[in-house]
Formats: sequence, C-alpha cells, structure tokens
Amino acid sequence: MVNVSVTRFSIYFSAIFILTAFTIFPSYRIMAQVSIHREQSEYYRSLGLKSVARFDSLNDFTPMRIPADDTCSLRKMVFGYHPYWAGSQYLNYRWNLLSDLCFFSYEVDPATGNATTTHDWETATVIDTAQAHGTRVHLCITSFRSHQLFFSNPQAQQQLISNTISLLKLRNADGVNLDFEAVPSSLSAYYNDFLVAFADSLHASIPGCLVSMASPAVDWDYDLDMPELSEHLDFFMIMAYDYYWNGSSTAGPVAGMFPMTGSYNYSVARTVSWYLSRGVPREKMVLGLPYYGRDWPTVKEYAPSAASGGGSALTYRQIRNNYAGHYSDNYLHFEPNSFANYYSYRTDGWHQCFLDDVHSFNRYYNLVNRFGLKGIGIWALGYDDGRAELWDMIRDKLTGCAFAVCEDSLYDAGGPAFGYENNEDYRFTVAVKPGDDIFLEFDQVSMDDSNDTLFVYDGPDDSSPLINTFVAGTVAGPVHSAGNAVSFHFKSDDAGTGGGWKIHYRCPSAGIDHICSLDQASVFPNPFSAGFTLSLSSRACGEFYCTIFDGSGRKAINRRSLNFTPGNNSYPFFDKALSALPPGIYLMSIVFGNGRSQVVKLLKQ
Repeated sequence: MVNVSVTRFSIYFSAIFILTAFTIFPSYRIMAQVSIHREQSEYYRSLGLKSVARFDSLNDFTPMRIPADDTCSLRKMVFGYHPYWAGSQYLNYRWNLLSDLCFFSYEVDPATGNATTTHDWETATVIDTAQAHGTRVHLCITSFRSHQLFFSNPQAQQQLISNTISLLKLRNADGVNLDFEAVPSSLSAYYNDFLVAFADSLHASIPGCLVSMASPAVDWDYDLDMPELSEHLDFFMIMAYDYYWNGSSTAGPVAGMFPMTGSYNYSVARTVSWYLSRGVPREKMVLGLPYYGRDWPTVKEYAPSAASGGGSALTYRQIRNNYAGHYSDNYLHFEPNSFANYYSYRTDGWHQCFLDDVHSFNRYYNLVNRFGLKGIGIWALGYDDGRAELWDMIRDKLTGCAFAVCEDSLYDAGGPAFGYENNEDYRFTVAVKPGDDIFLEFDQVSMDDSNDTLFVYDGPDDSSPLINTFVAGTVAGPVHSAGNAVSFHFKSDDAGTGGGWKIHYRCPSAGIDHICSLDQASVFPNPFSAGFTLSLSSRACGEFYCTIFDGSGRKAINRRSLNFTPGNNSYPFFDKALSALPPGIYLMSIVFGNGRSQVVKLLKQ
C-alpha cells in the first residue's frame, strides 16, 4: 500500500499545438494549457500507427553516417526523451554524446495503475542499441488526466509501482521518469506523497535505480515542497520550455534565456534561480531544453507582438531546413531582452516563429556549467534528425573537449532589461582555462537595500577569499582575480527589488582590448544608396545582430544573426530593403552575443 502524508506539490503544465516531424496542422487557440508531451502523445496515438516502418515513412527517415566522437567523454548528464514515434531515428543518435535515453512512454490507466500501452517497451530495439553503446535507459511513465481517480486508489498506485519494477528488471533498465501533468492543486499533497513512496519503493527493489520526475518550468502557486522531494528523487528533469505556448496572447520564446517583457517575466534563467532558491541541489537539476520552435500569426512584424491566432509547433529540423520557405536567414531577427531568435515573415498577415539555435543553446550550456547543474535534457530526440550542429554543441560544451569561455557578460536572472526578484538565493562560478586570470567590469550594480547582496569570491566556491560584497550604494570598481575562477553568491529578501547587476568578464586569452568598444565598426560607403559593407576590427565579439532604425526610432530593417571570425570581418549589406529606404539619417544598432552593443550612424542618399 502507498502511505499518504500531508505534503504539497502543485503541477505547472503548458500548451502547444501539435506538429508532426513534417506536417503543419491548422492553428487554433486552446485556452487551457496542455503540455507538448501530452499534445504530441495524444496526436500520434490518434494516427493509429503501430510499426516503426510507418513512423519512418512519416518522418522521412534516412540513415546517416555518424561521426566518431569517442575521444570526447561527457562530463554532464545528457538526458533525451525518445518518443516511440521517432521510429528508427535512434540509428542517427550520437551515442557517446547521450548519457541517458528515456523511452516515452508507459501510459497509465488511472483506474488500475496498469498500462493502457507501453508502446512495445518490452521488445523495442532502441533499448538494446542504447545499452550496447553504454547509454543508460529510463522508462517514462505518463499520466495526463483523471488524477482524482488514481490518487484515491492505493491499489492502483501500488500496481503501478509493481509494474514499473517488473518492466525495469525485464529490460535491465537504469531508471524511471514520472511525467504526471495537470494535477490539480487539491491533489498536490497526494501526488507529492506518491512520488516519495514511488521513489522509495524503486530504490529498495532495484539498488542504484535512478528515479526522476518531469518537473515544471514554473510552479505558479509556489506550492512545491522541493527540499522534501530532493531527499527522495535522484534528479529533476525541469521542462524549461513552453513559456509561450500555442494559446499565448503574445508570441514569444519557447524557452528564452531572460524575460522578453516585464509583464511576463518567466525564462530559463528565472527557472534556474527559482529551483536553486527553493533548496533543490544543483547536482539534482537537469535543464530540459526544446528541440522545437513555435510559429504564431501576429499583429506586428517585430517582437513583442500580440498573437492574432493560435500557434503551431515545428521541429528544429523543419525550421532550420526552411520549411515552406518561411525560415530563411533573411527573415531572422534577434529579440534583445530575452536573447531569443525569431523569424518574421508575411503571408496573409505577419507571422513570428521563435526557435532556439546554436547561439541560444550555447548560452544555456554556459549557464549549466557555471551553475554546476547535473546536465541537460532534450525534448525530443530526433527532432533535429539530419542536422549535426546541436550534437556538435553538446560535444563543445559538455564534454572533456569543451573549451573555456574566456569572455562573456553576466546578468542577474532578469537579464539585460529587467531586475532581480524577491527571495532569490543562488551561487555560480566562472572558470577559465588554467593559467589564466579573470578581469571583471561591473557595468551595473543596483540593489534595493542592504539585505539584497552580491558576494564575489576569488576562487571556485564561496569558501574562497571574499573579493567584495555589493549592496545598495556600493561603488563597483573593476576586479582582477588571482586565479582562473571567480564565484558569486546572490541573495535578495522579500522587501523589494532593484535593477540588478550586469558584469562583463574577460581573461588574457581574449586579448586585453577584446571589449567590443565603439570604434570597432566602420561602414563604407557612408553615405550609401544601394547598400554598404560593415567592417569590424579583430577585437569583435563572436555572434552579433544588426537592427537599423529611422530618425524617429522606428525599426526599419532587422538583419540575420552574423558570426565574426578573425580574418573574415567584412559583411555586405546590399538588398532591396536597403535600396527602398527613403533618403535620410539612420542608426544601426549592433548587439553582440555577450550583451555588448554599439550604434553606427548611417546616411542614405
């Protein structure tokens, strides 16, 4: 029997409109939020497809030659959901870059605890293949409705526990992931107690078994008893996506590093701060990230814009392969508050499609490394099938082949546009390669009062020597570390917030002048008529985005994300849009990937 004690746990769930790997369905607006896990599960069940061959045909699957990356060993967990509708796409997985595969899913019958289907868990070849490559295997258990029926039935709960133990032993599996969503707050205590009982039973029956849950990006009711759950679960697979869903009134980032607007301030950075501030150990946090984007019809061309209809979800592969011709780099824009990329195009009206790409994943993985999180999660494996860049990003950021980030900008969880929240309490570390030191410049430190504090330590943790304590009124001068690591501890009380902090760091490997200053950019010809060439000095900072404003401050043109590479630092801007601009004075804003920016004056003749 499952013991019940009084605890609290409230599930957040989000919404998405379903898209197959290659087919867009008509948009519609759903007022109730439904998670992408549930929506896609229900859609594929409705197709009635059973065989791997049928799914392969649907996915247009083609086997690929997989590059050998055996010399790059993972240093973080990479936990990927393998939905049964992925078919044979697992043959294209780069197994040495995937530590954990989670088979999706055992669908719970709430009346009995038995499975309505396991989608052939008992015989699925993907499990044998994963184990042959040394990848751990987990069974995902899903329950999306009729929770009252399940949680009022101890026999059904015990049956699910018993079945899970048997199925894990049958396939010699390593763990189980519980994905219960839309649990009403009135049942939160029962759900919390079931999680504890489930984890304790699995651990007792299968020593070394990893028990996790698909946990919400945001707990809307602040009702999670995270310290208690942390004692029993091995990790939390945090669904850091669907901040903006198909029923959102505004089009916005599926994930997004920082908030896009002050009125809706949820984001990946906020999620990480929320979990850490509520006592979840960093070594039990897996940051789940989206291998999909979403397209909305919108009122305006540029973000943020109200949505004029429901959104549609598309896979990473679809968008990057320019599905329907809407997602070319000529339509790509950068939203500077959230650091999110989006495509804007016009058909019968404006559309915006937000997608996380290698630039945003680079930022997420930097966050995972700096905060010392357990690793990353993927919804869902196969959504990038046929493209290598996201696998390459895992190799370059989360393995022994990773390179140290020698220059970047650091922000509180509000990002470049917004401040911090009440009751935050978290730590992180910036480390560069051994032998280097770190130079810190404090672009902004704005605290509400003396109880909101940023501590800076000269070393890998907060037992290192204290460099400075920043509170309201502290003058923030530059800091030079003694070694190759600097650690930070930020905490705020519940009595108000401030503008927060923005810090730029660099090390000698970046070059003493590698600071993205105004004199780096030049434009020729200027004045221009048909177009111009932008040149950047050898001190420029990685990726950048350009926006041209007219004299009234209205956006005239957005240009795609560009990447600076020394020795190839000239970028032609010649197109119909520039030619069509009326004569006058314009300003070009250049925003670099590390948050630095500059403005160049243009004259159109």
